[in-house]
Amino acid sequence: ERAWVVVVEGRAEIRSGDQVVDGGVGTLVTFEPGERHAVSSEIGARLLLILAPWPGPGHYLDGESPS
Repeated sequence: ERAWVVVVEGRAEIRSGDQVVDGGVGTLVTFEPGERHAVSSEIGARLLLILAPWPGPGHYLDGESPS
């Protein structure tokens, strides 16, 4: 799925590949389907994670759609 991460409270360090974002309240980061990422916080954070289905061709690894 495509993912959106919003920092709602506190601060969070958001990593994807070589990119690092030190995000405070209101920071919005998006990730492509299958993109690896990590989120951490030294002082604590409240995050909103939104996952959006990606039902297009190639979404299902076995090539089939769910029954």
